[in-house]
Amino acid sequence: MKLPSAMESKPYSEIVVLCSDFQLLKLSQSEDWYVDGTFWSAPRTFVEMLNILIFSDDIQKYVCVGHILLTNKKTEDYFAAFNYLKTRKK
Repeated sequence: MKLPSAMESKPYSEIVVLCSDFQLLKLSQSEDWYVDGTFWSAPRTFVEMLNILIFSDDIQKYVCVGHILLTNKKTEDYFAAFNYLKTRKK
């Protein structure tokens, strides 16, 4: 899902959230989310990729359940991405 700019005054800010319906379900069932950001693995047009993980009680391991791609490192964009995920919880 490609989100609009976090703020109207920044039209070139892009946020892409990669997460399936099943992964959204797992996020909604988890009380804790863990986030790991990387700059080196982000595709060329983005500056950062955030990996979203949860702890799976079923297999007793941390599991990646989504990714967020950001074109900048503005606080507003982080809030926009996570607020989007919170509103999409099934």
